[in-house]
Amino acid sequence: MNQLEKLAAEQRFTTDIRKRIFMIIMSADDYLDATQKLLKLKITKKQAQEIAVVLVESCAQEATFNKYYAYLADNLIRVNRNLKYSFQYSLWDHMKLLENYTLRKIANIAKFMSFLVTRNTLGLQVLRSLDFDSLNQHQEIFLKIFFQEFYAK
Repeated sequence: MNQLEKLAAEQRFTTDIRKRIFMIIMSADDYLDATQKLLKLKITKKQAQEIAVVLVESCAQEATFNKYYAYLADNLIRVNRNLKYSFQYSLWDHMKLLENYTLRKIANIAKFMSFLVTRNTLGLQVLRSLDFDSLNQHQEIFLKIFFQEFYAK
């Protein structure tokens, strides 16, 4: 088992499609190379959703925010608009679980999402899964980081 396969297993990317997507993302020369390779995968529409799942989770797991993932997501969505909804759903799933995440993971997801919103790749409706009347501490931290990044652009 090579190093990338070990990393995929550590991230719990155990299905064949998730492993392939992860290996492409991690071994690409840059986000353009990764985009090209991911779009060439022979996958179904349903499997294409896995691209967003793997990409967002990989971004969230980094020690610090890595814009590579954001540029890759931005480019993928611009090339294939159907992926927009896959990313939106993946981010909604993560926002439902914020209270279980470390500050690092919350910050990475907030910065990733803010990047996509400021570039008009995703709209502010991506925040609609949050109940603004009853935010918990983790959601407040998420929003603070999101809007700091948003207004810093």
